[in-house]
Amino acid sequence: MIIVGPYEHHSNYLPWKYLAKKASATFVVLPINVDGVVDYEFIKRNSSRIKIISISSVSNVFGFKIDVKKVCELADDK
Repeated sequence: MIIVGPYEHHSNYLPWKYLAKKASATFVVLPINVDGVVDYEFIKRNSSRIKIISISSVSNVFGFKIDVKKVCELADDK
């Protein structure tokens, strides 16, 4: 599983989408709730399947912040 953040620039989104297709991997845009907050539980639930996470800590368009440290801790919790 390859995961990208919900607010990624296409330069970070498209290469991973292409790689996932080429490798027959699952490509996922990290889900968010109605307030625009990342669903961190999604990472925890899928940590054993995740191979790559590529996220920006702050959206260059909206300014939303993602707790990268928390993402790393949840993804590593196997």
